[in-house]
Amino acid sequence: MNTSQTSTEERSALNKVMWFGILELVGVVASAVAGFYIVSTMFSGTFLSSLVNSTSTATASQVAKALGPVFQDIIYLVPLTLGIELVGLVVLTMGFRGLAKVDRARFHISTPFMIVLIVGLLMVVGGAVPLLNAIPNVIASASNCTYPYSATTCTPSSAFFNQFSSVIAYFGLLAIGGILGLIGFIGGLILGLWRVGTRYNQTTIKVGAILQIIPYVSIIGAILIILGANEAKNTLSR
Repeated sequence: MNTSQTSTEERSALNKVMWFGILELVGVVASAVAGFYIVSTMFSGTFLSSLVNSTSTATASQVAKALGPVFQDIIYLVPLTLGIELVGLVVLTMGFRGLAKVDRARFHISTPFMIVLIVGLLMVVGGAVPLLNAIPNVIASASNCTYPYSATTCTPSSAFFNQFSSVIAYFGLLAIGGILGLIGFIGGLILGLWRVGTRYNQTTIKVGAILQIIPYVSIIGAILIILGANEAKNTLSR
């Protein structure tokens, strides 16, 4: 591969690293805004008064109905934030593949780990959405008596145990996805970005990679990754 082709490959790969940072920035901001909306809804006077009134006299199904809108909002939040994150991870994986063509020793292992991360994240989405859908049903099927429960007169219904077994399965899917995601996150995303910083002598990318570990602080990491990748690309041009 000649020098001109190598530089083209590297610039294309660094563009993808920048786009990962941009997409992560959008995802973090979107999740923060959506999370603030959900929390403000939960602590609104109307919702709290409705919930307090229902839990004092209502059946389990009525309590589940009162809580339903909150879980529904969270269900919308999961695909929104993780969907943007998935697109960013796919773009970053393509960037690592491009860099592996010019520096196989550093980046040949980054792509497999990134795939593990993407698979793990898909499993988390696949477990989280049905789990959030199932929780109101579990509450609704807990018992037919009114609140507060009496241990001597109120026992969970058979439907509760059926719903609960599904919840256990969803938690299992979340656990497996979380383990795979953690392995891919460390071996693919963090280590891959660290090696990008090492190759181009960009400390900002290294710091940005470390900050990916801390939720919401990762927004600073995303900015550093964008700046570092842009500087590395400008260095190539010079």
